[in-house]
Amino acid sequence: MDDSTPGEPTPADGEPAPSDEKSKSWYAKHKPKIRVIGGVTLTVSLAVVAYLARQGSTRHEVEDIADYEPASDDEATE
Repeated sequence: MDDSTPGEPTPADGEPAPSDEKSKSWYAKHKPKIRVIGGVTLTVSLAVVAYLARQGSTRHEVEDIADYEPASDDEATE
């Protein structure tokens, strides 16, 4: 399968296309920034998931308590 875009001619000598070289050099130049952004994104998303999980368990506890009816005076004295 050919990885080049339809508008680009494939070089006959097997050398990478100019756009491949540009993207590789761009990635190499910005690699530290890309990794930092990826790490920050991962950290924030894990924090959001943990927060939502904690809120979900708290909400269920509150709903469970709210479902109980108060005991009547006769039941309370027994």
